[in-house]
Amino acid sequence: MIQKALLLDTINQQATINFEAAGFEVVTFPKNITIPEFTEQAADVDVIGVRSGPAIPAEIIQAAPHLRAIGCYCVGTEHIDKVVAAENDVAVYNAPFDNGRSVAELVIGATFSVMRRLQEHNRALHAGNWTKTEQLSYELHGKTMGIVGYGNIGQQVGGMAEALGMNIAFADITRRTPNGRATQMRFNELLEVADVLTVHVPGGQNGPILNNDAFARMKQGAYVINTARAQAIDYDALAMALDTGIVAGAALDVFTNEPKKNGPGFVNQFQDDPRVLLTPHIGGSSQEAQISAANTVTAKLIEHCYEESFMANT
Repeated sequence: MIQKALLLDTINQQATINFEAAGFEVVTFPKNITIPEFTEQAADVDVIGVRSGPAIPAEIIQAAPHLRAIGCYCVGTEHIDKVVAAENDVAVYNAPFDNGRSVAELVIGATFSVMRRLQEHNRALHAGNWTKTEQLSYELHGKTMGIVGYGNIGQQVGGMAEALGMNIAFADITRRTPNGRATQMRFNELLEVADVLTVHVPGGQNGPILNNDAFARMKQGAYVINTARAQAIDYDALAMALDTGIVAGAALDVFTNEPKKNGPGFVNQFQDDPRVLLTPHIGGSSQEAQISAANTVTAKLIEHCYEESFMANT
């Protein structure tokens, strides 16, 4: 019997190529699919592949009796009901390392932008205003990059930033072996020394990592970058920190209510603030990262199905 893969239509075409080469039938579906539509599509599939959305709740898993595995072509798996998946012997795979370089490069690019006010000057010149000035513009060299979460992405950010002449400090819930000249310190100590603070954790058990108390401890005039999860930062607290000058600028790639498809509909409190660089959750959206994820996750799904088939026939 031919096995069937149901893939989100934004997953790189390499996934389809790999599935078809392994003998799978491939069907695609849109990111903004409704639950009833998704449930109907999933009724006879062996694997489902998504990126950071749409969510796969219990009702979809329970309505797919042939489902063997779900592949998240991204880092996070929180949009999958993993408890129900486990109860139904459905494996969940992801790509924890494939977009690390892509995200790290975005962090470095965002750091250049907010410290040299590139997004502000870009807006001004597109509006016909000449804004040549050295005011509130700084070099990265000699500044301290503070990294919250020193995992795969955080370590790559540190390596790139150190190559640019920055000092590297990081905080993590576990003891980590530092790369290069990086120094591990307590979170509150990190807040006090970081000129740029980049977040690479999903958030704390008790709420956002960066809240009013955290911002009050930060070095005056620091910059904040978030390419992890919107829940990691209290954005209302960030707005207050910007208004008081504690934070000089920010770059945000993740938001609490992200549109389900491209086009109009994005609304955010920082849209009119030139100090804030906004990007549409593109940390892992490079061609290289998506091809790598397509190869990695698809290989895991194919191997899982082959192993299950082998065990069923022995």
